[in-house]
Amino acid sequence: MLLSTIDEKLVAAMREKNETMLSVLRMLKTAVKNKMIEKGSELGESEVLDVLGKEAKKRKESATVYRNNNRDDLAQEEEKEYDIIASFLPEQMNEETIKATILEVIASLSEEDKGKTGSIMRELMPKIKGKADGSVVNRILGEILSQK
Repeated sequence: MLLSTIDEKLVAAMREKNETMLSVLRMLKTAVKNKMIEKGSELGESEVLDVLGKEAKKRKESATVYRNNNRDDLAQEEEKEYDIIASFLPEQMNEETIKATILEVIASLSEEDKGKTGSIMRELMPKIKGKADGSVVNRILGEILSQK
């Protein structure tokens, strides 16, 4: 479904002659196709979301690097690309929602697993995959575990 949405937007971008949108959508299709080749089969919806999430993260990191090096022109281009990619991703969870989800997962674990980051993450990831930035999740989890 997500791939068909990207295809529809690609056709619309061609008609509108929107070069930025066209470029980003072609890049997304290529990234997905490369992942399919790597896997050797079709991708599921969650795998396509993973690819898009990684591409979005690349743009966000690049924009930060460009801003830190006083290259606002390049940072703005990366941010435009990020915005286009992000429009295909699920809405991102805010920090309060992430914290509540982490606490919910910790509460559901056995006593011996409650302090183990690996056990917590194993249960947490299916609930937040694609909806939260991993670095934010790690930071919040670290804060919660350090308080216990």
